[in-house]
Amino acid sequence: MKKTILYLTAVTIVLIFTGCAEDIVNSLNDETPEVLMKRFETPTAEEDMTTALTTGDGDLVDNRYPQSGLCTVYFIKKSKLYGGSGINIPNGTSLTIPYASLTPPTELSGQNIIINMLVEKDPITGELIYTFGPHGCVFNKPAQLWLSWKDLECENATLFYLDDEGNRVEQLPDNVDVYNKKMLITIDHFSRYAVAYSN
Repeated sequence: MKKTILYLTAVTIVLIFTGCAEDIVNSLNDETPEVLMKRFETPTAEEDMTTALTTGDGDLVDNRYPQSGLCTVYFIKKSKLYGGSGINIPNGTSLTIPYASLTPPTELSGQNIIINMLVEKDPITGELIYTFGPHGCVFNKPAQLWLSWKDLECENATLFYLDDEGNRVEQLPDNVDVYNKKMLITIDHFSRYAVAYSN
């Protein structure tokens, strides 16, 4: 009986994959060789840098954004502390959380914490907006946050803290790597930041 069930399951899986493969092949057969070649080409760096689209309102939308990343900071039951962790996202931004530094919001205490980082490009101002969660996380040893501005395509950038009302307060970074176009800030809690063009 078990062998029959296993056999039928295997046959069903093969038939499903065969049907899917047939649909893909048929759809590819309908396309010209030129279209097929274009479909499987990897864009060059120059093409990738010109991926901005125009909306109906004339605003530019950069389809490289939004970008995001997640990491899990594990709760170590034996020591009752949180481990270290980090996030890297494609635009070159990174967050490093040291071992035993995280204190989560009270309602999440004692659980593994999923940290998220989101970067969006404002279609009107062109600035990069960085948002982190969960809200209420505190770092007893500062976390290191490298914010990249290479996609702004400018030589220098200005860092702003965004308050709850969306007001911008200019901040001085702890370090600036002009060659790689990123700036370091050490943080003791999650806030929202904006990185904007600078003259």
